[in-house]
Amino acid sequence: MKARTRGSNITSLRRLIMISTQAVTDLSAAYWFDVDHRGAANAHRFFTANGVLGFDAARFHGPAEIEAMYAARRARGPRVSRHVASNVHVLSSTSDHAEVMSSLCLFAEDGDAPRSRTVPISVADVRDHVVSTPDGLLIVSRILTTQFLSSDAELAVPTQP
Repeated sequence: MKARTRGSNITSLRRLIMISTQAVTDLSAAYWFDVDHRGAANAHRFFTANGVLGFDAARFHGPAEIEAMYAARRARGPRVSRHVASNVHVLSSTSDHAEVMSSLCLFAEDGDAPRSRTVPISVADVRDHVVSTPDGLLIVSRILTTQFLSSDAELAVPTQP
């Protein structure tokens, strides 16, 4: 009988220890910092081996495809961007998985800083599925869905397959 009670207590504890809003906010901030300040040189490392990154209808599968996509972005030349994430909302969470929605305002323009653009070129919903690993939180999927797009927006990533 004690073993059953002990197992129930462990299960109850696992349910209580969930991935926090702060943990997913920190993961997102670190990811967007890498994109904005390091040209996404390490962005692929935020994903699981089968991770998916999507921009509207375009999808990149696994770290190698994600790394190649961001390398192509860097090859275009200098670009100033700031990905401003907000409204982080954990839709569901367990001890090792979380589904998260957030909003993303993108300020971006090709060329060197400072740039003249002072309004965002897009506003998107970001839907993340993250998993807790021994190395910390990793992204299983990150799908951006554009909600607002400036008519003169120059996006540096593909949005169509």
